[in-house]
Amino acid sequence: MKEGGQNSDLVGDIVAINRYLEDESRSLALFKELDQRRPEFAKQCFTYLKHQLLEAGEFDLYFKYIGNVKKYLAREIAQNEEIRNQLKGWSPSMRQTMQHFDERLVETMLTLSKLMADKSDAALASELKAMTAKVIPNPRLAPEK
Repeated sequence: MKEGGQNSDLVGDIVAINRYLEDESRSLALFKELDQRRPEFAKQCFTYLKHQLLEAGEFDLYFKYIGNVKKYLAREIAQNEEIRNQLKGWSPSMRQTMQHFDERLVETMLTLSKLMADKSDAALASELKAMTAKVIPNPRLAPEK
């Protein structure tokens, strides 16, 4: 795969196995190697590692693959809403799954917002929070006073 395979789903499987084995550092190492050797393929695989990159503090690598922060967050919100619509009317356990997706989106947005504020872009940081608050009621998204 590092040398020529093009199956990003295989990377997703590797990420899932490493998560199960509680060795996510191997997934990050794989992604960094793909980024160096095959950046176009790494771009296809980014979705499987985006949360791990943020959690690991790999912000430069994360920003390399998300492009415009505002557009990226809008895509993430749209995907979250699509999942919400698919899960409507399902069992309580599926609603718990949706809560997990909501919380992950909130965590992503709060990290992005903080990074933007740290880069002296408080206006964008506030806008990111407002975009997310429109679809997910969460007290952590309330405007700062």
